[in-house]
Amino acid sequence: MKVKVTWININPFVYDLRNMTRISEAEVPDEMSYGIIADFAREATPEGFRLRSIDIEGKVSQYDYNGNKIQ
Repeated sequence: MKVKVTWININPFVYDLRNMTRISEAEVPDEMSYGIIADFAREATPEGFRLRSIDIEGKVSQYDYNGNKIQ
């Protein structure tokens, strides 16, 4: 299954839009649980960014500033 993870820069004064978000896409095994995917996404968060969303084949989960799942 396809997974797309988006991180957003935690610095509110970033003016260069190219540095505002980072996106990574991966093909993972169908049996991989959401919890494992979320753990990998948190672990892979670039320095200075926070997890914004995880999109698994069109089902998007959003995260707040503290890393709590919104929906």
